[in-house]
Amino acid sequence: VWKKKLASLERDYGFVEIYSLNKFENGFLMVGNGIEYKGMPDSWQKGCTLLKININGQIEKANQLFGKQGYTSCNSVVTSDDHYAYVAGDDTITSNDSNSSSYTQGFVSKFNANLEPIWTKYLGKERMTKAQKILFDNNQIFVFGQTSASLNGKLKTFSTNDIFWSKLDTDGNVLKIDQKGMDLENLEVVEAVKESNGFLVSGHVLNFS
Repeated sequence: VWKKKLASLERDYGFVEIYSLNKFENGFLMVGNGIEYKGMPDSWQKGCTLLKININGQIEKANQLFGKQGYTSCNSVVTSDDHYAYVAGDDTITSNDSNSSSYTQGFVSKFNANLEPIWTKYLGKERMTKAQKILFDNNQIFVFGQTSASLNGKLKTFSTNDIFWSKLDTDGNVLKIDQKGMDLENLEVVEAVKESNGFLVSGHVLNFS
């Protein structure tokens, strides 16, 4: 029913991939990835796309968030009762130094009801960190994902990925961040749910090392 209504977004934002949906005010909030074209063939930018949609499938608001170099992926969204939205994703940065490779930072962003960004908090400063699932519980934000970096200050082997989790307050302050060495390659967090005494996290891997 909504596919036809959303098709017009391709004209404004390029191809839109929807990765996550949550209830928001009197409708829904979708997040995913879209392409903004700046007028030159080499200036396509991948941005985190947010769509505020009413129950009839009509788009009430649309916005895009571009990271440091315009290759930003939106992976998960959660909303709060006070009409804020929290988005988890990752931003790939390519160094201008030919001797340095690109790296990926995870991020959490807070948006108001008009889809205007309030703050963005980056997680990870080296290698690869992807924030893939986000939950909101007891006025706190919980983020889950994968990383090949050392987020908790402990040395690790960079050839494999760890599961990481982080707790933030609603002002974007990181209250806790930790990771679990899984000795797995190409690990990806697919789902995270709140349980009575913690969280249940599931995912998949390419192979065991």
